[in-house]
Amino acid sequence: LRIASLPPRVWLGEGAFQYCTSLREVLIPEEVTEIEKDAFLGCTGLVILCKENSPAHLHAQENGIPYRLQV
Repeated sequence: LRIASLPPRVWLGEGAFQYCTSLREVLIPEEVTEIEKDAFLGCTGLVILCKENSPAHLHAQENGIPYRLQV
């Protein structure tokens, strides 16, 4: 799995993509309001695509995950 695009109204539980080292990009819509702390633990090389000030944006910032803001 290299790229994932999540549907709205889903939540990411702890370890959802844990150690998925092939994952490079994940598009997280702003309707995704809950992302557990270790959802992306060990995902080296991952970039989260998200809206500014969305839960995904805040999660990326709080957990040191690179992100790219979408318009």
